[in-house]
Amino acid sequence: MRAEHAPGLPLRAVDGGLVTPGAYGARPGEITWLHAGATRTGELNRLPVLRPAEWLDPTGLTITELKPVQAPEPQVSPIERFEEMKAPDLRVAARIGRPSGRTARVAAELREGAPTTSSHGGLAGCLTVLVVLIPAAMVAVGTVLLFGALFHDTGLHLSPIGVGAIAVILYRLGRRRGHPMPGRTGTTAGRPGPHRAGGRRPHLLQRALTWLTVRTPAMPVVRRRHERYLRQLTRAFQQSRWDDALRQAIALNGTGHQGLMTLRLPSRRTSLRPTPIPGSGSASVPYGETVYQHLHDLYRSAARSLEEAGRVEEAAFTLADLLNAPGEAVDLLERHKKWRMAAELAEGRALSPDLTVRLWWRAGDRERASDIARSRGAFASGITLLERVDAAAAQDLRRAWVLDRQAAGDHVGAVEAAWPDESLRSSVLTDIQAGLALGGPDAAHLFAHLVAQWPGDAARGTAQALLDGDDADGMAARSRFGQAFASLRCADAAADRDLATTTLRALVRDEGWSLDGRTLDRLTQSLSDRADPLAAADLPRPRRRRPSRGGPPVVAAASPGTVTVFDAVVLAGGAVLVACGDVGTRLLTVDGRVRARWDTPAHQLVVADHGGAALLVTHRETVSDVHRLDLVTRRVRHWTTLSGLRLVLPSYDGGLLTAVQEDGIVVLDTLSERPRVVWREMKEADAILSVSRTPSALTALGLIPVTAPGADRLVQAWTWDLPTWTLRGRPTVESGMAQGTRVLASGRVLSPDRHDDPVISADGDLYVTTSGGTAGVRGPSGEVKFQVAFPDSDGQVVGLRSHAGIATVFDHRGRVVGLDARGAVQANLRVVVGVGSRVSVG
Repeated sequence: MRAEHAPGLPLRAVDGGLVTPGAYGARPGEITWLHAGATRTGELNRLPVLRPAEWLDPTGLTITELKPVQAPEPQVSPIERFEEMKAPDLRVAARIGRPSGRTARVAAELREGAPTTSSHGGLAGCLTVLVVLIPAAMVAVGTVLLFGALFHDTGLHLSPIGVGAIAVILYRLGRRRGHPMPGRTGTTAGRPGPHRAGGRRPHLLQRALTWLTVRTPAMPVVRRRHERYLRQLTRAFQQSRWDDALRQAIALNGTGHQGLMTLRLPSRRTSLRPTPIPGSGSASVPYGETVYQHLHDLYRSAARSLEEAGRVEEAAFTLADLLNAPGEAVDLLERHKKWRMAAELAEGRALSPDLTVRLWWRAGDRERASDIARSRGAFASGITLLERVDAAAAQDLRRAWVLDRQAAGDHVGAVEAAWPDESLRSSVLTDIQAGLALGGPDAAHLFAHLVAQWPGDAARGTAQALLDGDDADGMAARSRFGQAFASLRCADAAADRDLATTTLRALVRDEGWSLDGRTLDRLTQSLSDRADPLAAADLPRPRRRRPSRGGPPVVAAASPGTVTVFDAVVLAGGAVLVACGDVGTRLLTVDGRVRARWDTPAHQLVVADHGGAALLVTHRETVSDVHRLDLVTRRVRHWTTLSGLRLVLPSYDGGLLTAVQEDGIVVLDTLSERPRVVWREMKEADAILSVSRTPSALTALGLIPVTAPGADRLVQAWTWDLPTWTLRGRPTVESGMAQGTRVLASGRVLSPDRHDDPVISADGDLYVTTSGGTAGVRGPSGEVKFQVAFPDSDGQVVGLRSHAGIATVFDHRGRVVGLDARGAVQANLRVVVGVGSRVSVG
């Protein structure tokens, strides 16, 4: 209901009279209403009687039955479970049947680390038993001698039988731990080099057994066995017996990571397709540099020969699994138009998201390509890569990007996604109109696109009026319009010259719109080149406006409101969104009028970065109920009920919501019908202490376990770039952080024991401290940007929200103050919800 457009206010019968919402003191036979803040009364019998039934003659009118605007919402379960993004079924892709019962049992034993029995029979089985038992006996004898000497030196006496039993137990434990992970290549040859931090810690028992074997008479036997293996492998490659050679070949990790040391030869492979999952859990054979280089050259030659012979999958297998070069394998598969296999390999080996998007799109799985592009912010780069090979497919991907942004309610994002392709510009005209309805600086940005593409007389006149204004409140709109117009071109050359001249004058008059020096120079040059030459020559160079220093505190309303405010955000379009708990949600103007109200309970507002949508979150004991609110159509729809969430971040990009679970950070796709996890981070953390987000960065403070003996957990601040989720750093913060430690999106850690005034709340790169009823909003380096005084605060909790350059400070007693980056007051409200839910200004 658009209450602000209604012709009048509703009336309520009280004690024989009529009153409007917010008015009191009605007497029989009188009407009482509020006007200009004052209460007015009148006699009912003096009011004219209107008969609406006589206004219209329904004779001859056609009766039309109205139908629902939208389909009824599907029935959803009370509590939703997160659905992970499904991984590709490689068995189906390779047309391999389901495994037999024995294969399934062996795979289960491998997953559990249990030993398996050999399937070889006859002479081969006897030889296998001998090969296993002889080294085992040698290891046992060596262990008896070694442990006997050690115990003898320490004065302890242990029989040879007891020592032998210990040796057998150690050997069996080593065998259990030494099995390769299922689905991996089994064994790799590691290039000699320093151990790299962050790898899997080698098992001590396996390392000890390998060390003992190397120093016993069994080592020459093992060495001759490996030499025979290398000769047979080399001969198979040289004779082009590819099937035998590739199935028996040992993989090269090429990273200098030794991993779990083993002396066993690799098992024979059953498939010669490139493996999407890297074999990071496999063991390493300690070959030297000479053998490593020999195998490297052998595999390189084999890859070239296999590609020339048309055996593309085997060539890709050689590159990806044997040489550990998945990027080269993907290039090879793409050259031969095996896009699905290339996409699976690129995604499984965590290659660049834009490359993965391009491959999935060319493979025909456009839904998966869009999911990856949305979760990793790879639409733009994916389009750039796709344009090089398929212009039509790149246009289709751009169209999918536009539709994704429209579904997220991101009108600016939809326009910017479509604008490089002139054929798509008309499809975002409705987004421009919707953005103009929202108002704010984003509306000026979209209006510049409207004027550039459709420079009619009305649009040009409105643009001239906007740029000719000199009021401080309109500076943000003039700045956004000017910056957008400088990068665009009008279809009409004369209109382009006139608007560029007017924009350049506004830039000089407003002292550079508080832009940084480099941006100001670039903007001035772009407008001067298109403006009238004489006018541009007469205008002085724009001077940078110096930022104003902090002034006196802004005083909030003296009296508290009558409703508890759980969350509040001042939007860029001159509106205030307020969550009042079970009372409902309100959208107010900055002067206190109600624009819209919903009965949907809300304790938290998760506002989209573009300001066109929000999530209304109701927190209960163990679940969180989530509704989606479209601020353009003002329609609320229930999305889901989530359980197991410890924290929901207060902002999102309109499609992907970041939350914290017990097992780390999860990213949920809010555009899907049911909650679906598209990304996870910090699964290794024991606990996440604090998370803060901006549209371009996210930082989380977590307790990270350390595997070193005797080491305690580390407190680390992990920082990612958004929306790509690229990890930029994970510095270690001092351990033993105090209770209530917070982190900013920039990575700064706020510890309570280092601040004189307590840190009450933080959002993005801003945080608020309180002292004596005055809240100080501080920037990432700790500087005070502005202060807000709350009279009679009585220690009430103060909240902070940062959105679109506006900081919103509120207390739970119903007082809301919003200030922009210049310190100008955007809102100062006292929320009073009484009869009719009227909200007034303090």
